[in-house]
Amino acid sequence: MISIITCSRKADISDELKQNIKETIGCEYELVVIDNSTNQYSIFSAYNEGVRRAKGEILCFMHDDILYHTKNWGEKVINHFQDKTIGLIGLLGTHFMPSVPSYWVMSPLYTENIVQNTNGVKEFIKNDYFFQNMNIVDAVACDGVCLYIRKELFNGITEFDEKSYHGFHFYDMDICMQINARNYRVCIVNDILIEHCSGGKYSIDFYKAQNIFYNKWKSFFPIQKGIVMPHYVLNHLSNLIFLAEDSRIVRTSLSYTLGSKLIKPIKWLINKFWNNK
Repeated sequence: MISIITCSRKADISDELKQNIKETIGCEYELVVIDNSTNQYSIFSAYNEGVRRAKGEILCFMHDDILYHTKNWGEKVINHFQDKTIGLIGLLGTHFMPSVPSYWVMSPLYTENIVQNTNGVKEFIKNDYFFQNMNIVDAVACDGVCLYIRKELFNGITEFDEKSYHGFHFYDMDICMQINARNYRVCIVNDILIEHCSGGKYSIDFYKAQNIFYNKWKSFFPIQKGIVMPHYVLNHLSNLIFLAEDSRIVRTSLSYTLGSKLIKPIKWLINKFWNNK
């Protein structure tokens, strides 16, 4: 049986999602909805509570704003877990984490297969080069929009780290690294398609969690799975990601934003009066 665990922003998930799961999963399942309408849980504590309530052998941790497009996806998940070396399955993620603070989407070596629905505009995003004619590939970390994990791994060793983190960021990256550290495989599959009906947001809490994640796992980095690249190439990629991330942080900072707004009228005045002399 698959236990579907979701942390809901309302008292319950939508009827549309319940019906979608019922029509597509194709196997025995249970819904474990953690009511977070009063914001009493972090995503870490909510999922740990879900694990305690779950009865299934496979746990599906998923957002409450997705829809499944694939029929009998539950049977596909069960079949993938016939390989006892696999501890976690995701639908999109990275094959490389650098030796600098980062997130999976900052990696140039990633795989994804998803329908992104942003304000009613749907886009099919596919990057499946690393599958190499297979429907599963090893990865370092997967995005938390939908994760499948063996229940047996939550045996007092693996759990969502609510002691180190707070809020709703890096729960997915951290649980993937925990499973890597236990020498189970983290994998991405391309035979399950979902639609995600919202986009991610970056905030100061995101960057705080990013630093916690990096400091916790930095002895493992750089790390690669599902690809084979020389170490000097990985170090070069680490440097490039660091530069790109450093630049992005500057461009999204409050100081940069305020500075840009102040510079615009000054530029206008210079162009209007100085250049017309």
